Amino acid sequence: MISVIIPCYKGNATIRKAVMSVLNQTYQNTEVIVLDIARTLDRKLLKTFDEDIPNVRVYSYDEVLDPAMGRNIGVGLAKGEYVAFLDADDFWREDKLEKQLKVMEKYSYRGVRPVICTTGRSLVSESGRYLGRFIGCDKIITYEKLLMGNQINCSSVLMKKSLAERFCFPEGDFHEDYALWLDILSHGSFAVGINLPLLRYRVRRDSQSGHKLKSALMTYRVYRYSGLGIFESVYYMVHYAFNGIKKYFF
Repeated sequence: MISVIIPCYKGNATIRKAVMSVLNQTYQNTEVIVLDIARTLDRKLLKTFDEDIPNVRVYSYDEVLDPAMGRNIGVGLAKGEYVAFLDADDFWREDKLEKQLKVMEKYSYRGVRPVICTTGRSLVSESGRYLGRFIGCDKIITYEKLLMGNQINCSSVLMKKSLAERFCFPEGDFHEDYALWLDILSHGSFAVGINLPLLRYRVRRDSQSGHKLKSALMTYRVYRYSGLGIFESVYYMVHYAFNGIKKYFF
């Protein structure tokens, strides 16, 4: 079974689209864990999820949880062998999980299985309109390659629950998901990418990645958090900036 973890903070306009994109997957052995952060989820939606859809579980929290804490809590609640993460404003193509599971269970590189599966993504506007832009990913993503730029979008990730329990999302004023992927891959493993737009990624003006200068600073903090020196961090920041320009404009 795959447990899909969806933290939801003020996401009433998009949460149903996200949940239904999981329920409509061609791979059906799933459970959906919705984390109602600060009890901002509309009670009508919460009732619908709790009562009408048995494999959707909603957990409400009074306090505002940061993304790392919310995802870590979701991992602890998960019952599946695999976990997948989905932000409340994103959604999936219907064959995403099926394709990822096949790759995770059958693909190997130099006799080793991947520990993370990511996918490409198509960009949509805040209203859900397709923007005609696709951001792909490499088939093999090593630690060294990931340092050059984060190819792994959190809403695209599938991984074993046991690994997610071993490596938790770190908390801090940086890209916590990027820090986690680097931590995992630094131990000699690799991620596998499916270069198809299986994720529909909603571009929001108020998102962390929507503020480029702030995002760059947070990326620098990821490098420092990961143990890189100042000069190493600056070196990889140059590559990050170049890859960012290439990703969004070409």
